[in-house]
Amino acid sequence: MKRIIMSGGGDELQSRTVDAFFAKRIGSHANVLYLPVAMERERYPACLEWFTKTYSAHGISSFTMWENLSDKSVADLARFQAIYIGGGNTFKLLKEIKTSGFDRLLREYLESGGIVYGGSAGAIILGHDILTCSHMDRNDVNLSEFDGLNVVHHYSIWCHYTAEDDARIFNYASERNPKIIAIPEESGIYLEDGLLSNIGDQPCYIFEGVENWGSSQEKPSPLMNWPYDVAGHSYMKRRYYSSF
Repeated sequence: MKRIIMSGGGDELQSRTVDAFFAKRIGSHANVLYLPVAMERERYPACLEWFTKTYSAHGISSFTMWENLSDKSVADLARFQAIYIGGGNTFKLLKEIKTSGFDRLLREYLESGGIVYGGSAGAIILGHDILTCSHMDRNDVNLSEFDGLNVVHHYSIWCHYTAEDDARIFNYASERNPKIIAIPEESGIYLEDGLLSNIGDQPCYIFEGVENWGSSQEKPSPLMNWPYDVAGHSYMKRRYYSSF
């Protein structure tokens, strides 16, 4: 049973509804693992300060930050009820996770029922591939393989979404992957048992059937009817999280 939260990458104010949802799902007594490795190492202390301030406000007080992902095991992860993968440079993050073998551990953790929260870069790496970030992030780590963890039913994740991204999304869908979940900075997505739910103040979008979209020049409708069955491609009853 996969349980994944993905946020669009907004600031503390923009993400507060998604953060509150995360805190409510895991409970105040949860032990959370925080991974800041998408950032430069010298920024890790500031990252921890931000994480502590943000989630203490939501009642979470037990957390651990890992700066190094090497030599970890499934047993190491078992003591955490949730893992938070922070934002930063997506290419750096994917390289850190794959060269350490941590991608395998994350998949096992998800399959065992753990909750993973990905913010911005942390969300993008969970998708089919990470080139949805290529208009924002520089590949300074010389990454040559761009496949993500692909734990979201073969969808790619587009963060910091605005309507101005539609042309880029069409090009990406034509060249890389025709299945994209686009998340604005004020919102997030929750995936559980193959069902997607919208979290936050703005609608998220699913881009599919790019050949039809391209010919009609019509943008996909916002997915306000939730949850959405990503396996069966059908809508179920409305479930839109905007307050608690």
